[in-house]
Amino acid sequence: MFASDPGNCRFNQRAEESITSQGDHVVNDWVRRTSEGGTKAIEAGDRVAYSKQWLRSTGQMTGDTPQARGTVTEVQELGLLRLAVIQWDRPDFPEKVNVKNLSRIRDGVILDRD
Repeated sequence: MFASDPGNCRFNQRAEESITSQGDHVVNDWVRRTSEGGTKAIEAGDRVAYSKQWLRSTGQMTGDTPQARGTVTEVQELGLLRLAVIQWDRPDFPEKVNVKNLSRIRDGVILDRD
């Protein structure tokens, strides 16, 4: 059970391969969900709402925020950050929102990523 034990090294190698393959699975799953083959990226003209994940993380499952809907008028790139400029159907909501905190709406259905 010491590092110099060849059997232990094979075990560590298998464990690393397992972790790497699981990590690749997670990365590949994220790529699938965020690429053209998965959930389409938010663009100008899309109807949006705050995502279920973001609402849960901020404790806003009731009230006006989960009911707010808007139309993206522009997407601004700020380094790695993408901000959607939104015309909301309700007053007093921020004009710019990180696209990671939004879900697209199509045919009245919220297309959430989780």
